[in-house]
Amino acid sequence: MRKKYLSALLFGALLVTSAGTFTSCKDYDDEINNLQEQVDGVKSQLADLESKINDGKWITNIADAEGGFTITFSDNSSYTIVNGKDGANGADGAAGTPGTQWTISEDGYWVCDGEKTDVKAVGQDGKDGQDGQDGQDGAPGQDGQDGQDGAPGKNAQPEVKKENGKWYLWNGTEFEELSIPAPAVNVPYYYIDPIDNNYAYLVVCDENGENEKSLRLLLNEGLAQIQLQTASLEINYGISRIGTGYAEWNGPKAKPAAGEYMTAQATDTLLVQVTPANYDLSALDLKVVDTNNDEVPVVLGEPIPYKGLMSRATSASGLYKIPVSVGEISEELTDKYEKKSYYGYSVSLYANDKVRSPYGNNLTFSLNEKKASDINNGDIIFNNRIYQGGYSAITLYVEPGKSFTLPVTSGKEYLYDAYITMYDGNDKDKVDQAKADQIRYGIKCEGLTVSAESASTGSVAFSLHYIDVAGNVRRQDFNIRFNEVAEIPETPEVTLAASTHTATTKVVSGVSQQFILVDLAEYFNTMNADERLVWNDNIDQYNTLTDVFNIKGQYSEDYSEYGDAKHIYNDGGVSETKVVNILGNVTPVKSDGTPATKASEIAKLKIAFNTDYKLDNEQETYEWLTEGEYTSLISVWYRLKDENQIKERTVLTAPFTIADPTEAEINSLFTFNNQYYANGVLTIVSDNITDIIDLNDYITATGIDYTGITITGNDKPETQTEKNKLKPTKAGEWTVSGIKFTVLGKEYDAPSFKLKVAVAQPYSVDFTKASAVVTSGMTQESTTIEYYRPTGNAQTDAPHTNYYNIKSATGAVQADNVVTNIEFDYNNNLIEVSKTGLSSDTNADNIKITPQDVKVTVDTTVKVKATFTMSNGETVDYEFNVTVKAYPM
Repeated sequence: MRKKYLSALLFGALLVTSAGTFTSCKDYDDEINNLQEQVDGVKSQLADLESKINDGKWITNIADAEGGFTITFSDNSSYTIVNGKDGANGADGAAGTPGTQWTISEDGYWVCDGEKTDVKAVGQDGKDGQDGQDGQDGAPGQDGQDGQDGAPGKNAQPEVKKENGKWYLWNGTEFEELSIPAPAVNVPYYYIDPIDNNYAYLVVCDENGENEKSLRLLLNEGLAQIQLQTASLEINYGISRIGTGYAEWNGPKAKPAAGEYMTAQATDTLLVQVTPANYDLSALDLKVVDTNNDEVPVVLGEPIPYKGLMSRATSASGLYKIPVSVGEISEELTDKYEKKSYYGYSVSLYANDKVRSPYGNNLTFSLNEKKASDINNGDIIFNNRIYQGGYSAITLYVEPGKSFTLPVTSGKEYLYDAYITMYDGNDKDKVDQAKADQIRYGIKCEGLTVSAESASTGSVAFSLHYIDVAGNVRRQDFNIRFNEVAEIPETPEVTLAASTHTATTKVVSGVSQQFILVDLAEYFNTMNADERLVWNDNIDQYNTLTDVFNIKGQYSEDYSEYGDAKHIYNDGGVSETKVVNILGNVTPVKSDGTPATKASEIAKLKIAFNTDYKLDNEQETYEWLTEGEYTSLISVWYRLKDENQIKERTVLTAPFTIADPTEAEINSLFTFNNQYYANGVLTIVSDNITDIIDLNDYITATGIDYTGITITGNDKPETQTEKNKLKPTKAGEWTVSGIKFTVLGKEYDAPSFKLKVAVAQPYSVDFTKASAVVTSGMTQESTTIEYYRPTGNAQTDAPHTNYYNIKSATGAVQADNVVTNIEFDYNNNLIEVSKTGLSSDTNADNIKITPQDVKVTVDTTVKVKATFTMSNGETVDYEFNVTVKAYPM
């Protein structure tokens, strides 16, 4: 086992390698004589250390050095603290024991310079000494659990302290007095900042225990990033009205007054992950803000490290659960956040001015008013089957001496309040019986929690009362049987082979591929050939084939959740089993997956998932539940030949996994309109270069998020308030990236692509038959390029040798819409370019190129830009080259 220093944190070496730590438990008198000089030196060095801390640097490592220790900072700079004035003696000391060193022995006891004390450092099991530091960290974490309505992990303890002249060591549970001779003077010690566990204080004093000096040290690089699982903070509300249904309301919540807001929410916890993972989120004043940076009306509770609680209130994987409740709402807020789209309003978890979660569809918020007619019988379901108008004879089984809380399995987002009483319906005899049973069995009802001190004879009658946010007050009667031992005989169980499924959006021949095939081989292997024949006959003759196999509901361990599958979620070594509702219909099928028509053909079960893997009665899809393993239970129910009752004969355990969609399928779900997209380029032709371009007109995908869109290139288009809309300033080509889209509730990066924008050109200039060649200096020899267009006149339509024409976008030569003017732009003194025509110059349409009196000796090219004006007022730009030949010599 690796020996550990006294401190569980990085700067623990401060307490064990410097000469200013505990004086030796062996011959420490000599060290006491030098302590004042050493403290003076340490305090001087601490001043320099403090300046680095004040500059925003944090400690990343501490290592032994001759006569002291070396601290490395986050900018890779380092600083060595040595033993002050008597450094030489310190170096001599290194030949023996380098200062006073506290370590932990293999069996978990504090050891001072090799001498074992009787103080246990890491709990009772010395073998687990490697986990000793986590044990020290765990103590404040336990404080946090005990004070859940307080601040978990805030009461962090120093591992060494001095009180009333005595020194105490932390043993993982409490401070224990040092049994060996204690130092006569003060030594450095540290403690975690009780206000912000991301910091600790290092404390030094002079030899008299006075002039205390505290140095606040940062223990990590600071919060860099917050990420959330997909969550919808949809709050449903109604405004309380006066009615008879309210008269005797005795629920945990007070009777809602007329005009009071009644609220409910489906999501009461946010799961967030912070970077770095060792950052203590509990120190921040978190809030949820909209895109205008206004705080939305929700109240965030104390962040709770998600598994593996540690004393500094940090999570091993950086995961935290943050309780969420409804804040104070008003008419102004309900108008502002009224849901007007599928996702609601994008909001962000705000940590500080520099760090917040990304806006988008990962976290949304809305306030939704519900009227009485909006919420129906069956919208709120308890225990998966108790609701008004549900089954009339419902019996639950509860073990005496244990509390049972009736779970809300559906419609939590509509439920304002609920509670259970002994039966209080219209049957007076039944009311009296329930009252007697309450006394007889010691029954207690508190909210939705029921318990009994002793077992019951038969069933006991109860009534469930609940009110939704719209003010609908409902009740439903049910029974509980308090049994020491389950009365139902044990049902045989069979575990089937695990099935695998890759999430998909595909539909083949009109059939969704969102299903798993569960092989029943292990079940049928429990039967021999004769038993299978009898089974087949029982199913075919006395049962309905499609009713034999049914999904069996499961509870979570605390009975707070009920669903059709259990899921083991893993992230960074953190695991949690969660009950979910994700399964649909069960169909017996043949080995090839087609429906079975008789029992002998059954080989597998086809179990459908909810559409797009959506969790029933939840706003989120399965997004963060994809990884890990699921387990469903399948009941086999049927009637035998000589029986009149259908019974559960076997329970099948069916494990399965769901993987993310394939990369190919994900990419296929982000598509471009193929009329504008080819070879990675989206080309858009605009009549006006400044016209707004809406990318949604050319891209098809689910849940497109343009928040992070990035456009690179020169003269790039301007993004508008709606990031999907772009306004070009010039024609050009750019690279577009940073777009995200959603597949089955999970966000992915869209591929980058080229965006090319061009201006529509209804006409083009055809110069293929034109020759623009002149000889320099030959001013009397000009070249004319004629404008040719078909007129129907034999003379003007005669063949031309050097000409141009104007064509439409389809390539047709324009005969009626003709050139009325030409303007030229060139920068050269070798030629003159002008317009000329057969009639008058005002209607000139030919191009005349005349060389000037400049004689060049090398062939030279001159670029000319021509703007042609058509008779309909439109213009066409065209550039052509004129070759100026060298003057003949």
